[in-house]
Amino acid sequence: RVILGARRQERLQEVAASVGGLAVSLDVTDPDSVRRFVAQVPEKLHLLVNNAGGALGLDPVEEARDERWLTMYETNVLGVVRMTRALLPALLASGEGHIVNVGSIAGFETYPGGAGYTAAKHGVVGLTRLLLAQAEPGGLGAVRRQSVAVLFADIKGFTSLCEKLPPEERQMRDTALVLAHFDRADDAGEQP
Repeated sequence: RVILGARRQERLQEVAASVGGLAVSLDVTDPDSVRRFVAQVPEKLHLLVNNAGGALGLDPVEEARDERWLTMYETNVLGVVRMTRALLPALLASGEGHIVNVGSIAGFETYPGGAGYTAAKHGVVGLTRLLLAQAEPGGLGAVRRQSVAVLFADIKGFTSLCEKLPPEERQMRDTALVLAHFDRADDAGEQP
């Protein structure tokens, strides 16, 4: 059974219907909304995909507006924290839980005017790396190291960036690329 959560109900209903899933209202910036969503999830969960995110404005740091940065951090980083924390017991109970944190090339690279979004996406990458470290023996148990990945929209850019990663971090790259190739038909023939 697939349970989908999002703020935009019309689109959510359409996607849920197309996969035979259950559409549940969810705003990852609202802890009460997260609790209501989690109440709909069975005791055993096999996959969590954290996909909420967004960028606001193109302000350079010297013109940054706190409210934009807070909104981006709430959605992009704390949303992942809230959902992962709330659903981790169900992931562990399944004995084979997987977490996918959808990110962006902005988690590794910067671009002019992208300070707030880049900082938030770096936070997602840092959190994902932390989950990888905690998945080591004695850590998260059934949530295995190779089960945590970051999916990037820019596959070619991500591939070249990952060549700069230390060998022990390339496993994340390989997992992310497999997920990306599954999701993007135009990249399906490319090899990592």
